[in-house]
Amino acid sequence: MRGGVTESMRPEAAALRQRAEIPEPAVFGARAIIACALLGAAGLLALAWLMPSPFVRQFFPALFLLPLGLLCLVRPSFAVLGIVAFIPLGPTELLPIADSQAIALTKIAGIGAAGLSALRYGLSRQFNGPVLGFLAAGTLAAAFGKTLPEVTLEEGIRSLIGSLAPFAFISARYDPRFYRAFILAVVAGPLASVLLSILVAPLGIGNGPIGVSRLDGMLHPANLASASTIALMAATLELVRGERRMLAWLGINAVILVGSGARVPLLLVTLFGLGILLLARTDHFRFGYKLKLTALAVPLLLVVGGIFGPQIIARSFTTWTGQSGFQFSGRDIIWGLFVDVIAGSPWFGYGIAAGRFAVSMQEVALLGSNAAHNEYLRLAVDVGILGVVLIFAGFLVWIARETRRLPPGEATVARGAALVFALHSITDNTLIALTMMVRVFWFAVVFDRARTEAAARRRFSRSSGRAWGAAGIRSASR
Repeated sequence: MRGGVTESMRPEAAALRQRAEIPEPAVFGARAIIACALLGAAGLLALAWLMPSPFVRQFFPALFLLPLGLLCLVRPSFAVLGIVAFIPLGPTELLPIADSQAIALTKIAGIGAAGLSALRYGLSRQFNGPVLGFLAAGTLAAAFGKTLPEVTLEEGIRSLIGSLAPFAFISARYDPRFYRAFILAVVAGPLASVLLSILVAPLGIGNGPIGVSRLDGMLHPANLASASTIALMAATLELVRGERRMLAWLGINAVILVGSGARVPLLLVTLFGLGILLLARTDHFRFGYKLKLTALAVPLLLVVGGIFGPQIIARSFTTWTGQSGFQFSGRDIIWGLFVDVIAGSPWFGYGIAAGRFAVSMQEVALLGSNAAHNEYLRLAVDVGILGVVLIFAGFLVWIARETRRLPPGEATVARGAALVFALHSITDNTLIALTMMVRVFWFAVVFDRARTEAAARRRFSRSSGRAWGAAGIRSASR
């Protein structure tokens, strides 16, 4: 009888141990906090409406942030999820402040969300190579590089914080119960951006879903392309892991990417897809399934290409003045200007934030932007060639170290995504864009999940006395 009681109690004890891995708040649970936030917001807004004082009407709605802050403090995953979901919705369009302030505020909020998650669930053991690379490169540039008169200490600090903000996600751990929600926020972001642009266009917010004959949603077409590229990588990884419902998200984001008219991301994603079909193999992603996937993808690509292809070809080979030849959209001009600046201090650069002032707007008045559209050139102005090498090495060590924990099939996808990012950085401002926060967050969550699953496999091996992948337990990929 005693032995029977013990046996019957084992599932219950296991469930208790599982729930105890992430302790619940002592006073409020997540549902109670959400209820308090909604009730508190409704009460404060009603009171503000009833009170005649303009000060009260402005101040009381601001108190809505208090229950939201409490919710984020108790459940940091909601804060992280909110930031990741908000970025594709266009902070520069939705927030009633200047674009630079909206970007800075969003990055600071991202740092805060990552910090709350680290406080609640602990620091990650991931090697934060990008942060170390940036700090080392910045230090060398400050010590040995030249200076530009426009680059003040305040500008340098602000730019450094903005550059490091996305990598705060690497140093935090996350609630395993939110892994699926995090991934869904990444893959659904571009579609949410397009749908929201349709809803708010009648209110005078944004430009609608299409601007200058290119799909842009709540973002610039280049940023929408970057978001959809990240979403395609995330959906591909989940598909390789056996999540068949990601097929729909692959199709949706492929249409958005083509509609954005971004040529290099489209080319890189096409090569990425071909590489995954050839190289990635798991129990869920075998030859037969790859063949079916190809059969589904080809008609979709033909239809979408027929709709958006002529416009992309026109942008690629003619200008608005009718000039023929391949068009770099002004990159060939601005790249030369940045190379000339780099030649003045090639090894250590001019200091963090110098890339913003390296080329004056007067020199590129016809282009309308003095951004490098090449992160390697921009970083070389900031921290020199040596600094670029340090930052690149930091990324490389981080990706190489963490992908070793992934099963081989999944590691192929993650490494391919990192390669796409490295190549995409040749033609676009990938590091300083807000979408970089979503990109780094996705990598961080994938690697955090890999560590959690590896720990579970080790616990299973110790408790069962057999290796993971033995009879009865199959590895998801190999």
